[in-house]
Amino acid sequence: MEKKWLLGMIILVILINVSFVSAALTSGQEETITNFLENPFVRILVGNPADSFDAFGEGLPLGRSGAIIIHVVFWLMLFFAFSDIIGAFAPFQNKYVPWILGGGLTIIAANFGVIPWILALMATFTAYFGAFSVIASLIIAFASFLLVAFFGNKLKVMQAKKLASEAEAGAYEAAAGVTVAKRLAKAARGA
Repeated sequence: MEKKWLLGMIILVILINVSFVSAALTSGQEETITNFLENPFVRILVGNPADSFDAFGEGLPLGRSGAIIIHVVFWLMLFFAFSDIIGAFAPFQNKYVPWILGGGLTIIAANFGVIPWILALMATFTAYFGAFSVIASLIIAFASFLLVAFFGNKLKVMQAKKLASEAEAGAYEAAAGVTVAKRLAKAARGA
């Protein structure tokens, strides 16, 4: 358990450092990263992260280096997810086989362009869901205001009538109990 915690902290520190570095990259440094990613071995391993976000246009808020970082981090997420799923459901004797198969599946997914497709799908879903939730919250807030403004007093009157009817029912039950108690007292005196 301690090793997993330590590995998680190391990955977190690396991601934080990479995010600060990517914010301060010059165009020459971004070109160096792009040239590195055009290496055939790197392209075979992680797909084509340098061109994977061209579908979003040139106006990426993070720049090309941010798109590359997102691609590589998502590649790592797929690698760990595939490896964990294979390790959980496949009866392998060796504990390294799921990691090798997970790496292979991740490399295949990256080379078929699945990573940019999934990221674009998630971004589209998030954008539409976010817009829908803002519109829905505005409509609900406006409808609540209208209900309280126009029907608030009627609601108070309805609650008061309900409380009065419950009190009246309780009074009738109490009166019936008193009547039964009087009859019992008469019966006890007469016996």
